[in-house]
Amino acid sequence: MTSYTQHLYYQKQLGESKYGVFVVIKNRNKLLQKLTNKEVVSLKQVLQKIITDFNKNKTSITNKSVIEKEEHNNNSIELNMKNEIERSLKEDDIIMYKQKIEWKGYISIKYECLVRMKNKKGEIVPPIDFLDVAKKYNLYTEISKKVIEKSFKYFNDKNIYFTLNLSKLDFENLSVMKTLVKHLKNYKKNNFILEITENEELTEKNILLLNRLKEKYNFQVALDDYGSGNNNAKKIIDIKPDIIKIDGSIIKDILKDKYSKTILLSMVFLARKLNKKIIAEYVSEEKIYNYLKNLDIEGYQGYFISKPIPINS
Repeated sequence: MTSYTQHLYYQKQLGESKYGVFVVIKNRNKLLQKLTNKEVVSLKQVLQKIITDFNKNKTSITNKSVIEKEEHNNNSIELNMKNEIERSLKEDDIIMYKQKIEWKGYISIKYECLVRMKNKKGEIVPPIDFLDVAKKYNLYTEISKKVIEKSFKYFNDKNIYFTLNLSKLDFENLSVMKTLVKHLKNYKKNNFILEITENEELTEKNILLLNRLKEKYNFQVALDDYGSGNNNAKKIIDIKPDIIKIDGSIIKDILKDKYSKTILLSMVFLARKLNKKIIAEYVSEEKIYNYLKNLDIEGYQGYFISKPIPINS
């Protein structure tokens, strides 16, 4: 190997070509005449290796730059949302919507209370866009208290059944539980339904508190999103709900998927054996609605029945 070839080789070994080496060769023909065929091949291999590594490094640097930019953008979006939540809490822009639940028999209507946020532009932000951020920055508790206060305030003078959903975080927060108890004490009707999300892993302590409150204040409990999580049967045993809300992921496909239909029928059979009432979620079209009515299900919720609307509508 000539001293020239050695120079390139040692440059590479020492890492001097981390981002590429640019080689200018004067009198190229004379140089090539002095090199043997073996040295020319070696030189080509060294140069090719340098070019290949340069392209890899460039790609790696580019990818890293893209990832860092995405992380920066995501962090900016998250912090902006955090600031928006704080502003909404301060300016009373955590607002309530309601969605009608059609109910058979003498009770024709129930409503589920749903939280929304109005941003500074006046746009309505769905909970999927802000609740996780609220949990991360310890703002979720204040939102839950607003949901409880506004829901009870609206339905306090109305003889209408209404539901609201509380999470494991709510049951473990003393401030939220005090807010709930305060409103339960002042609410003299027995048409309140507390929904517990099926995929929430309530502890024995949470369940004990739930059952004590239910016994003392005479409200009903609904197991929400049934079929979306794990240990479904165990949840029914522990919580002993009055109502089972079958998750929309099962309901939406019952007309075209035999597995969804079979699972639905097994859930209906189980509920009947346990003397539990059923609400079917995600009733999005008339054909689904009619099929469910033939099963003698008690409640129907979804866009075919009603879209969520502002609570004061």
